[in-house]
Amino acid sequence: ITSEEIITPSYKKELSFQQILKDIATTFEQKELLKLDFNSCIDAILDLLRKYKTLLIVDNLETVEDINDMIWFLISLTKKVKVVITSRKKTDFGVPIDLDELSEESGLKLIKHIAELQNINLDEKQEKDIYRASCGIPLAIVLIIGQIANHHSFEHLIKNSSAGKSHIVDYCLQSFIEQLKGKSSYKLLTALALLSKITCD
Repeated sequence: ITSEEIITPSYKKELSFQQILKDIATTFEQKELLKLDFNSCIDAILDLLRKYKTLLIVDNLETVEDINDMIWFLISLTKKVKVVITSRKKTDFGVPIDLDELSEESGLKLIKHIAELQNINLDEKQEKDIYRASCGIPLAIVLIIGQIANHHSFEHLIKNSSAGKSHIVDYCLQSFIEQLKGKSSYKLLTALALLSKITCD
């Protein structure tokens, strides 16, 4: 084990505090801690983290099932552990850093870059249309250009994507999933969605 560890919990649609404990124990090759009863396991992992400078990354905190236990755990961590949390909802602890949409200049640079990667030629008006439709959200930009690369109508995409920040990514993802229906890749995604609901022991 190195003196510094970076821990990013495994991705699950609904992340659990128990899964995060498992990821920490696995990263430090201390799986035997998971055989302890739940409270003893928590104490043992807190003791373990006191020994190392560690960066713990918790993505989408609002999706953690037992969020109160998770927040208690984060507050209980030693100062040696630095925590980065991403969340769509504000928390009452830590130092918040609000991430706004990309500026038009940055958004257009990203659009040019993604279009180049996808071998798509866009004129200046189309680039600005994509920026406005995406509300400057990077994921939305990537998804919109990805659908253009899959030969979807540019006008249709822009018209239906311009629904505001709260709906843009949902629309893009839904459109992407619709393309997969009837294909083996759609069955695979469905199977993965079902597996994500299974709680790890």
